[in-house]
Amino acid sequence: MDYWEPAKKVRRGSLGGLEGLLNDPKFLDSLQEYDKDNIDPSIVTKVKPYITNPEFNPDKIRKASKAAHGLACWAIAIESYDRVAK
Repeated sequence: MDYWEPAKKVRRGSLGGLEGLLNDPKFLDSLQEYDKDNIDPSIVTKVKPYITNPEFNPDKIRKASKAAHGLACWAIAIESYDRVAK
């Protein structure tokens, strides 16, 4: 899947508050300090369809955005940790 075309359609202010989160100077700290040992099962249920989608490929995502690549890798790692830790 080519992520560039859908990404171009996102306009400033259209991310439903996500821009504020991404502009938060403590956003990276919140990822590093995420309580991975107490993930709500409903969050895992919501994330799993994305993580298991073959199109959710960090190498493909990197072509569109290095930041999105990092977040994709983080999401995969957190979901894997949750699965293995339980």
